[in-house]
Amino acid sequence: MKKKLHASVFIICGCLGIIIGVATAFWLGITFATSIAWLILVLAIMIFCLVVPKAMFVPLALIAGLLAGWWRTGISLADLHQVQQFNGQVVTITGKVFEDPDIKADGSLAIKLHDLTINSRRLSGDVYIQIGRKTDIKRSDIVTVNGKLSDSFGSFAGSIFRAQVNSVTRPKPGDIARQFRDWFGGLVRKVVPEPAGSLGLGYLVGQRRSLSTSLIELLKITGLTHIVVASGYNLTIVVRFARRLFMKVSKFAATFAAFALILGFIAIAGVSPSMLRAGLVAGLSLLAWYYGRKFHPVNLILLVAATTLLLSPSYIVDLGWLLSFGSFVGVLVLAPFITAYFFGKQKVNAAVQVLIETFSAQICVLPILIYFFGEMSVVSLLTNMLILPTIPIAMLLVFASGVTYLIWPVLANLVGWVTTKLINYHLAVMNYFGNLGWAMLEIHLSIIGVAACYGVLAGVIWYMKRATGYELLQANVVE
Repeated sequence: MKKKLHASVFIICGCLGIIIGVATAFWLGITFATSIAWLILVLAIMIFCLVVPKAMFVPLALIAGLLAGWWRTGISLADLHQVQQFNGQVVTITGKVFEDPDIKADGSLAIKLHDLTINSRRLSGDVYIQIGRKTDIKRSDIVTVNGKLSDSFGSFAGSIFRAQVNSVTRPKPGDIARQFRDWFGGLVRKVVPEPAGSLGLGYLVGQRRSLSTSLIELLKITGLTHIVVASGYNLTIVVRFARRLFMKVSKFAATFAAFALILGFIAIAGVSPSMLRAGLVAGLSLLAWYYGRKFHPVNLILLVAATTLLLSPSYIVDLGWLLSFGSFVGVLVLAPFITAYFFGKQKVNAAVQVLIETFSAQICVLPILIYFFGEMSVVSLLTNMLILPTIPIAMLLVFASGVTYLIWPVLANLVGWVTTKLINYHLAVMNYFGNLGWAMLEIHLSIIGVAACYGVLAGVIWYMKRATGYELLQANVVE
C-alpha cells in the first residue's frame, strides 16, 4: 500500500468519482454541497494525492471526485429549480437558439433555448420549445416566445409546447460558421439535386434540418440516424484524412491541420453534447499521438466524460450524450476485443472491421435505445454494412461538389452526377429496408434490465480479455 503510483492514476480515479458524484446527485437530488468550501476541499485532497502519490491514497482521489460531482451538480440543480418555479405558468421566455432547430414528424419546429430570460429574470439552464407552425429560426438567433411552462425532461430545465413566437432577432454579424455552412450547402445543391443534396450535407456537417420527415423516419428505422448527426464518426473521418494528408509535410503540420479542422467542424456543426465529446476525444488522442503516446481508451472515456459533466452535469440524462459515449465504448473497447478474440493477430480487411465496429457500437447503445424508445431496428446491422464503407467517399464527393462549383462549374456537374448516383444508392437501401414491415421490433426494458445488460456486456469483455490477453492501449482514435 506504500507503493508510489503515477499521477494519472489519481486523476483517472478522480474522474470516476466525478461521474459517480454527478449520477448520484441527480438521482438523489443532492444540493447541500454548493458552497465554495467544498471545491476548496476537493482541490486540497487532489493536491495532497498528487504530492504524496501512494497507492493507499487512491480512495481519497475517488472521494474528491465524488465531492466535485456533488458540488457541480448541486449548482446545476439550484439553477434548475429557479426555472421550475415557473412551472404551470404562462411565461415570456427570451433566449439564444443553441443548436440547429429540429423538424418533427408532425411538421412542428423544436428549438433549444440557452441564456434565458424568463419574465424579465436572467436564469441559467436550457428550455425545450416546440413551435406548431413553420418559422424561419436558425442557430444563434435570439428568440422570444410565450407559452405555458411544463416540467423538465432529459437535460432541459423546462419545456413549452405549442409556443407562440413573439420575435426572432438575428444578430450581426451573427453565427459566421453557420452562415458559411448554409452558403456552402447552397453551392452543393446546385449540382446535387434533392433529396441527395440534403442527405449528403447531413453526412458532411451533420445538418438535419433540411431532411424531410419521411427520410428522417427511414433513417431511424434502418438504424442510420447517426450518419447525419454531427458526431465522432464524422469528425474521425475528417481528422484521419487531415493527419494522413499533412504527414507528407511534417508531424507538426498534420497535428495543426487536424486541430484546426476539429475546431472548424465543431463551429460549423454546433456544440452539441455528442460533438463536445467527439472534439475532446479527437483532440486529446491527437495530442497524445503527436508526443508519441497513447491514451488508454478506458482512461480517455473517464476523462472526457468527467470533463463534459463538469461543464454541464445535466448531460448525465441527455440521450445524445449517453448514445455518444455508448458508441464510443463500443468502437474503442468492445470492437478491439472481438477482433482479437476471433482473428487473433491476423489483420482484418476494412469491410470486416466496419462490420465489427458497427456491431459493437450498436450493441453498446441498444439497451439505452430500447429503454428510451421501446423499439429496436432489426435491419440496422445490414444497412450499416451496406452504407458505412462508402460514407467517407460520399463526404469527399459532397465537399468536392461545392468546391468545384466555385472553380469550374462544368466539372462540378460531373462531380455532382457521381455524388448523386452514390447517395441515390444509399437512398435505395434505406427505402427497401425501411419499408419492410418487420424492420422495427417493439421491446421494452426497465432501468434494472439496462443495468443487467451492461453487466453481462462487461462480463463478456472481461472474458475476451482473459482469453486473448489483448491490451486496449493499442487502440487509438486517430490511427
